[in-house]
Amino acid sequence: MDRNAVRRAWDEVAETYAARRDPDGSDAALIDDLLDALASDPAVGDGDPLVLDVGCGDGARTLAHLPPGSVGIDISRRGLDLARETVPEARLGHGEMSALPFAADRFDAVTAYHAVFHVERERRHLA
Repeated sequence: MDRNAVRRAWDEVAETYAARRDPDGSDAALIDDLLDALASDPAVGDGDPLVLDVGCGDGARTLAHLPPGSVGIDISRRGLDLARETVPEARLGHGEMSALPFAADRFDAVTAYHAVFHVERERRHLA
């Protein structure tokens, strides 16, 4: 899969995609389940869990529902521009999910809502 083609495609459709998404869709309960699980995980500690949202796009679907200080990363700069508007308190970075610029133990959880299908099958087991 041509990463530059993926980036260009998402930059081109970012606004349309964001406008058509339901930020509280039927699968929003999955985020609640994740946060409940993290709240009862002794490894997380007493503060808010630190969650990385890979392929965050405009941030409305997942990142906006994560604890303050969560981190979003996306290949689309236009998606990140929209995320800055949607979730101004989030920390955002430009990058690819197959080469995350973070230490392996940095986050309490990682989400990748509707994003993993962009990774080549041969590389998925490495992520």
